Amino acid sequence: QKRLKQKESENLKKIEQDILKSLSSTLKDANVILCMENARPFIGEKGYTYAEDIEELVERVKEIDDENIRIALDIGHAYLSTSLYNKDFLKTISKVKPYLKHLHLHDNFGYPSYFQEKDQNLLIVNGRGDMHMPPGWGKIPFKKAIQVLNPADCFFIIELRPRYFEYIKESKETLKTLIKS
Repeated sequence: QKRLKQKESENLKKIEQDILKSLSSTLKDANVILCMENARPFIGEKGYTYAEDIEELVERVKEIDDENIRIALDIGHAYLSTSLYNKDFLKTISKVKPYLKHLHLHDNFGYPSYFQEKDQNLLIVNGRGDMHMPPGWGKIPFKKAIQVLNPADCFFIIELRPRYFEYIKESKETLKTLIKS
């Protein structure tokens, strides 16, 4: 697997920034805010995207410096990433707060998987990967996360895998309870 050289990476980031700023300018009048989501990490694939590291994503949004470009924080991805890279989950997600516009909620156990592992049935049995379970089913400390983020002006999205769709109402009630606490 080829990793990008520093110069190539900088060139691509410049292209990305130009595209994002152009989109932002075009969409601002329509009140559309662009959100960059933190990516799920994979074991042995560090650096496949800067967005798997929340701190790097925050720095990237700061560099782009556009009030119409914010962050969609995927709590499940954040939990996997901080687990994989041995970072403090709550401290890390707190850095997103000034840029937070979307909050994606789903649960997992904090055990990342390899990129090649795609069979959800096997991953679930082992409690690994980006499981997209209903909030409260895994190990993510949602109550503390919501307290740290205090997401007043934020859109919430519950992201469940199809196998959990029957629990969407339960998940909605869990979310209401979290927001009130």
